[in-house]
Amino acid sequence: MAESAPRAASGFQLKVWQLAALPVFVAVVILNIQDQRLTDPKLIALAVAGFVLYGVLGWIGWRLIRPFEGRFGRLAVLAAYFSAMAALFLVATGVFLSIELAYFR
Repeated sequence: MAESAPRAASGFQLKVWQLAALPVFVAVVILNIQDQRLTDPKLIALAVAGFVLYGVLGWIGWRLIRPFEGRFGRLAVLAAYFSAMAALFLVATGVFLSIELAYFR
């Protein structure tokens, strides 16, 4: 039996696709912030913090939903995960726009 790749002491190991997805995620964040034409540093910091939190919640959500693959199947788990992340993004966008609207009043 072949040995698997060594893991860090914490058990956390990034895969190649995760390392490839990270720059794509950062690029989307930068384009989204530029598209909104934000100039106030507080709103930019809020947007960046929101995207970081979204990424962390996505990672945590994936870790929590992954054990259900055996029971419900990979496609159902992926559909549930993507639906939950899309709903979270929609809610977060609404919250950000509400904060932005209140900020500029």
